[in-house]
Formats: sequence, structure tokens, C-alpha cells
Amino acid sequence: MILSNKKQIRTGLAGIAVVFILLTAAVVNGEVFDLTDYPSQHPAVDSLRTELFYVSKDSSAWDRMSPLYRSFYQTRTTGHTQIFPKREPLTYNLWLQEKPAELIVVLPGLGGHYSNVTSTAFADLFYNAGYSVLVISSAMNWEFMESASSVKAPGYTPVDAADVLNALQVISKQLDREYPGKIKRRLLLGYSLGALHSLFISNIEYGVKQPLFSRYLAINPPVDAFYAMSVIDRYYMVGAKWDKVEMDRRLKKAVKVYMELVSGKTDKNKKIELDADEAKFLIGVNFHLILGDIIYSIYRSHKLGIINAEYSWCDRNKIYAEINTFSYRKYIKKYLLKVYSEKFNQKLTVAELNRRSSLEAIRQSLMKNPAIRVLHTKNDFLLNKANHKWLAEVLGERLTLFSDGGHLGNFYLRDVQQKIIESMIIKQKTK
Repeated sequence: MILSNKKQIRTGLAGIAVVFILLTAAVVNGEVFDLTDYPSQHPAVDSLRTELFYVSKDSSAWDRMSPLYRSFYQTRTTGHTQIFPKREPLTYNLWLQEKPAELIVVLPGLGGHYSNVTSTAFADLFYNAGYSVLVISSAMNWEFMESASSVKAPGYTPVDAADVLNALQVISKQLDREYPGKIKRRLLLGYSLGALHSLFISNIEYGVKQPLFSRYLAINPPVDAFYAMSVIDRYYMVGAKWDKVEMDRRLKKAVKVYMELVSGKTDKNKKIELDADEAKFLIGVNFHLILGDIIYSIYRSHKLGIINAEYSWCDRNKIYAEINTFSYRKYIKKYLLKVYSEKFNQKLTVAELNRRSSLEAIRQSLMKNPAIRVLHTKNDFLLNKANHKWLAEVLGERLTLFSDGGHLGNFYLRDVQQKIIESMIIKQKTK
């Protein structure tokens, strides 16, 4: 979570972070599941528990990714599909059942790679439940950007979601050719930013005679996209109030606790030994590094004149130093406004881009589409009280809330896993 490299597996929170405001009102017509034994602390601290989500009982997150260990991850088939001519093919992981089965497509959170731990854990969970599973990288991951993105800078939800759907349509045709008769219905699962994309994909497909997907499950989606990014910036700036000595002490402590989490050494029933600020900073650092990867990938592929530092393979310090000055707010203003004002041939504002990128833009199809399910948590720092109210009003009985877990921090619980699986089941209509 602290290191960032194109070939590293993303094991971060795979999501966007937004400020927490405690929800006190009940969900209208929805379900609320009280996780009575959950050792809840602060929403940011709770969210770190996403690293406890690995289904196989005999391995830690690192064990399952080791090439020397015959883990579930090693049973995958890695495929490649050409989305655009003269560009690198898009890579995906596939776990295919021997007999014909429904296929679940997993969309990771912000910056998530197709091989990351959380997506693999979902694949493990669903494969053991009888499904085939396919995982691709996030639209805001360098691998997807360089292979399947139609624009110079990701982050505008309608276009990113359309690019994801286009890539999945191409992959689906390839799978049908290579594995005829092996795939039944296709179901879409997204978590965090991937959940936002899955809902926008449901909007694109709503009313289509033959949609690619029969179910859309969104887990912990942000409601207001750019507001989410602004809070990530605030999380990162938590460390600004610490002097060098305190920064070193807190960062070493946070890294030690985090490494215990991903190595499987943390007791799931005990509290995590970090305070709220340390957890916020850890989350902020993770997403700041993801942003650096995004900007670096744009720099390599498109000369937009935004990053001006000199660059060479043997000396990258200057360009990294300039990239490090970017917050998500600065990225939106410098990159997204430039790219989309040119694309739409009109001067846009941050507010207008945000309006089009957030769930309010697709309210009507969200209200009407019976194929949608949303799972969320009452103390997810992605949402404020108004966001919760909005989801309840729009989704009604298709929304399920868990009492605890922060952002993605309750996946390791069997009750939550069972609800996730149940949410994918399509009941047959009775005559």
C-alpha cells in the first residue's frame, strides 16, 4: 500500500475515500444488517480491514500471490484482448468452471490492477460458489489506460464507464469464441470506484434489448465523485501537521501495522493499533501514489504540456518531484478540465464535470432498473448523511446497509460474504 510500481499488485484499499458523517436515520424500505461482533473503531481504521479479506484459510495475502505457492491465484488463466489497434492488449484474469456457469465480472476500485488481492478474493469467493469469474483493471489504472481508454486522462465517469463496457464487450466475444457454451449469463460486480462504474454501465444498458449483463452489484459506491477525491486530498494532508520526528514515528508504526494486516498476522477480532489520523494518512498516501501512477502514465502516452520537468530513463527525480505536487483537486483542474473542454468543444467547470460524473446524473435509470443491487455501510467515509438519504430514496429495497466496516472493511466476515453472494442470485419469475 505504501509502495507504488507498475508491476506491483495493488493491495491498497482499492477505492475512493470521502469524509465520514454518522448516519442516524434508518434506510427507507431497505435492509440494515447489524454486525454485532465487528470491532469497530473509526471509519478510516475500519477500512484497513479490507486487507483481511482472503477467502482461503491456509494462506495470507502475500502467500497467495507467490509464484512458489499453489494458491487460488495460481489457478487463473491470464488472457489478452486487443481493444484498440497499435496499442498494447488489455490483460485480464479468468477463473472458468469446468461446466457451463454464470460469469461474474469484477471491477476494482480506484487504481486497482486486475491481479490485486481484493479482486482475487472476490474471485475465490464466487468460484467456490459455482461461478466463473473475470477480473480486469480499473479504468484509472495505468494498464487499462494504456490499452483500453479512449481519452487522454481518466476520471470522468460517463466516458470511463463506457470504455470499461466496450472492453468487456470485446473480451466477451473473445471468450465466446474460445470457450463456446461455457458461459451462461454475465453478472457485473464493482466495488468502490468500480461500483460507480458498474452503475453507470447499468445506465448505458438500461432499456437495451440484449444487455451484456443481467445483474449489477455495486458495493460501497461513492455518490458524489469529485467530493470523494477532495477528501482523499484532506486525508493525505493530515500528515502536514506533524514535524519530521513525529512523521517518522507515525509512519513506521502505520507501515508495521499494515504489513501485519496483509501478512495475515492480525487477529480479526481485535482492534487495530492505529489512531484515526494514522489511518487517514495511510489511506491518503496510498491514493496519492495511485494518482502519481496515473499522471506518469498520461505523461508517457500524451504530451499535454502540463508536466514540464525534464525526463530521462536514468534520471526521473525531477518529473517525480513535479508529479508529487499534484492533488486530486489539481488533477481535475489541470487534466480533466483541459481534456474534456477540448473534447466537448466548450468551456467546462469542475461543478459541471462533477454533476455528470456522480450518481445524480443517472437517477432515473437507478430508480427503475430491477437488475441493480447496492451494498453499503452506515459508517463508510465515502458517504455523508445526505448521500445515505439519496441512496435510500432512489434504491429502496435494492439497497442493503451493514452497520459497520467503513469503506470495504467488512468483506472478511462470513455474513457479509453470504449477503454478497445472495445479491448476485437472479430469482426465476414464477408463472
